[in-house]
Amino acid sequence: MGRHTATLLALVTLTSSAEAADKAQCLSSYEAAQRHKNAGELSAAKTDLLVCVEADCPELLRSDCETWLREVTASMASVALVAPVPGARVLLDGKPFVNAVTEEPREVEPGAHTFRFEAPGHEAVEKRITLAAGEKNRRVEADFPAPPPKREVPSGPPTISYVLAGVGAVGLLSFGYFGLSGLSGRSDLEDCKGSCAQDDVDDVQADFTRADVSLAVAAVALGGAAYFYFGSDSKKEQSGSARVGIAPTASGVSTAVHVSF
Repeated sequence: MGRHTATLLALVTLTSSAEAADKAQCLSSYEAAQRHKNAGELSAAKTDLLVCVEADCPELLRSDCETWLREVTASMASVALVAPVPGARVLLDGKPFVNAVTEEPREVEPGAHTFRFEAPGHEAVEKRITLAAGEKNRRVEADFPAPPPKREVPSGPPTISYVLAGVGAVGLLSFGYFGLSGLSGRSDLEDCKGSCAQDDVDDVQADFTRADVSLAVAAVALGGAAYFYFGSDSKKEQSGSARVGIAPTASGVSTAVHVSF
């Protein structure tokens, strides 16, 4: 019997100690809630009041805490945060507030506040607003500026290198045609050397002139194609066009090369 009695006394002592600790915590929260409430620190007051309204607290303290909790809750303001981009978070007065923005109302103490919206790929947006006591569901929206449109990056060599290569190929074909034509004409002039008609001589000279100009155009065009092909940065957007004109004239040929970017 003596052993059972000692165990019972120990349990009673532990229970009494636990109850005393709970009452001490209730009293501490009760007093702290009054201080915070009188100082206008509503968030801190609400935290303390949620402790002293528990059933373990004495009824006298609990009754006052329940009344004060209703008053504090009514005085608190609330906001509905809106961000038009996913992954946004919000800092309130420089401190973390919401990690993922939803339009669910969030309690905030009345007064002036700065809401900072941050989202990946966007510049931060700050909203400074003043909330009145008891103001509920104030909409606070982040108007993130639209990001600049992405420029398409072409892959491979720029188009202009192919255009110039084509111009060079045409120049080489023209050089071959007029060169062969000039050689053939000069061969014919051998039979009438010293007595050939001037028109026939001029035609042969014109063919050689056309061949020379065609070769020059081909060299310039192929050199430009090589420059743009090997010297261009494929990560930068490049566009351009090139065209060449070769036309016979009475004195030879007329050639024009035009390149635009």
